[in-house]
Amino acid sequence: MTRNRLVHLPNYVKSAIALALWLSLLPPASVAGSSIGDATDCSARSFFTLIRATAFLGIVSNNDVGVQAAAQWFDAPQEMTINGFNFFAWIDEGDPAVEVTASVFLPDADGFPMGEALATTTLVVDNLFGTGNLTELRHIATFPAPVAVDGPYLLVVENDSVDVIQIVSSNFMTMDGQGDGFSSIFFTGSWRNGLNQTFGGMPFDADWLVTPQYETELRADFTTPAACLVAPGVIDFQSSSSNILTSRFYNAVLEDALTWDFGDGATGTGTEPQHSYAGTGPFAVELVGTLAPGDGTTCSDTRIQHVGQVPQNLGFDFSEDFTTFTVDFAASASFADSWQWEFGDGMSATEQNPSNTYPGIGPYTACVNASNLCGGATVAGVCDAVLEPFPELTITKTDGVAFQSPGATVTYTIVVQNIGGGDATGETVTDFMPAVLTGVSWTCTASLGASCTASGVGDISDLIDLDAGAMVTYIVVGTYEPPTGVEPLINTASVTVPPGDDGADNTSTDRTLSALLLIHTDGFESGDLSAWSMTIP
Repeated sequence: MTRNRLVHLPNYVKSAIALALWLSLLPPASVAGSSIGDATDCSARSFFTLIRATAFLGIVSNNDVGVQAAAQWFDAPQEMTINGFNFFAWIDEGDPAVEVTASVFLPDADGFPMGEALATTTLVVDNLFGTGNLTELRHIATFPAPVAVDGPYLLVVENDSVDVIQIVSSNFMTMDGQGDGFSSIFFTGSWRNGLNQTFGGMPFDADWLVTPQYETELRADFTTPAACLVAPGVIDFQSSSSNILTSRFYNAVLEDALTWDFGDGATGTGTEPQHSYAGTGPFAVELVGTLAPGDGTTCSDTRIQHVGQVPQNLGFDFSEDFTTFTVDFAASASFADSWQWEFGDGMSATEQNPSNTYPGIGPYTACVNASNLCGGATVAGVCDAVLEPFPELTITKTDGVAFQSPGATVTYTIVVQNIGGGDATGETVTDFMPAVLTGVSWTCTASLGASCTASGVGDISDLIDLDAGAMVTYIVVGTYEPPTGVEPLINTASVTVPPGDDGADNTSTDRTLSALLLIHTDGFESGDLSAWSMTIP
């Protein structure tokens, strides 16, 4: 077999094969979906757009007299992760399988591999060209671990054996490399720029069909120096989107990389569009960044901003958990693009609906503002107090006795206290007297920052105010007069649950007074309680 020569495709395959056919036979890559406002993670297969060729050609590679290694230079316009790459090669019928090395390097000043490989793997080329199914030529080199790059890198295929493979390049006869010199070869013991080489008497200006498997963040975003329209006028837009969108290394459809909807029915493309508005807005301007690797898939991100008016109707709601001191917030505003929260404890957030866990009970002053390209909704935002100390009321009731004779005077003491950290205002104390308790009168004493009605007769239904730690004390006096001499006196006092006291379980209390006639001692009725053991039937 002749070595060190240009090898065209087999005779049964025309040398002028449309690249579109080649691309259409490759399976789709996995890509992430689009999002609004946040960056999108894109996993795609790049079909190096410099290789838009009408044909591709194979060049012999081995370590004898062929091209021992082929390298292709790529830019990284932003940080990305290289998982591996594809290359295209085959062996002729009757030739042995060949193990090749696939690597990624950083380039030196001449664009040649420098130092040790960042990652490397080996794989076997053992396929024949077949009957024209071009997917048979593709080999997928997957690195043991991904490699992060944020600048130029080289993808290298190396054949260290004497056995021949044919590595595929674009058609140098049609100058597919565009004079860029992004390809290089290791030939006769040294690296050389592919642009300056000659194969078969013809100058080589082509690229190796090497396609990286990469993952990167895709973000569509834009700015404008004149966002507020006080009258009809012209707005200049400036894309600040991910640079990969406008890189010909990764985007096969540059003319549609950035598409604009100006919010008034007009559209546009490009990185710096200008648009004339007939009114003052507001207008919802939408930018869609689309990354089309060239294999029929896309990865896109969307950004919507409003121009022409500052946000309106700013406000927020919140819910509090006094057990964990966590507050969930929900903001709202018209025409808002971004949000800024200050929670009052030194923490902040930029989500529309954030949560914040505080170090303890408040109160804390939480504030939110909303903005768009025209500015903020208000000067200082909208604020409200959260985790305010809440009142917690307790009520106790004592009577000093458990049994009483009919006609006796009964005295109750009712104590209501605020044991919480906040003030209680306008709470109601109730005690509805039973029919067996007659001639009821009561007095109330307030202390430590409390207020109540000084006295009254009959039922208690009294509005009270209790500062934190304050208390009120009611003294209730009445006569116990059961109609039959045996009816018990059952009495309930309660106080309303103040706002914030979600766990109140001590704001109501019952007292039961049994008639002395219900006491039985060894089966005989007696009024002498000291001489007998007592049971209550």
